[in-house]
Amino acid sequence: MVLELQKFSGSDIDQLVSWIPDARFLLQMAGPKYNFPLDKTQLEETLALTSGDKPSFLMFKAVIASTQIAIGHLQLMNVNYERKSCIIGRVLIGDLKQRGKGFGESLVRLAVEYSFERIGMDEITLNVYDFNKSAINCYKKIGFKECESKKNASQFHDETWNSINMKLSKSRYMGHI
Repeated sequence: MVLELQKFSGSDIDQLVSWIPDARFLLQMAGPKYNFPLDKTQLEETLALTSGDKPSFLMFKAVIASTQIAIGHLQLMNVNYERKSCIIGRVLIGDLKQRGKGFGESLVRLAVEYSFERIGMDEITLNVYDFNKSAINCYKKIGFKECESKKNASQFHDETWNSINMKLSKSRYMGHI
């Protein structure tokens, strides 16, 4: 099955909210920006950043091309058109039945290609918690390289989470594919 990126809109909010089962999951997926329970107000604030000629945020839903059913979500954040850089984040395959089928890698590849080819970025970064081994492996397959670690990046109850910053340049990616 082939995935496609489609612009996320206000009508997609309820579905995204339904994919977030608890506070731990939300922190792992989105980092500390959102608070549980994720709600319309928080997402509308982010959605407001997606307007204009050169928005600083872009929000997407991942849709199975043949059925047009949304199964995931992703954001391009801190889009800097002068520096030609952005951050991929809030990556989620929300439909539990679709996890483990390679859709996460497809979704991130689509976002990478969109960033490099459609909006002219030269570098993409992302942050991932060090315990999220499947995501780290996914990003490495695409060509991201670990560039720094941050100890005690987030706290969840009695857990302390470390994060890894990963980077991918356009030249590296074009040589990688």
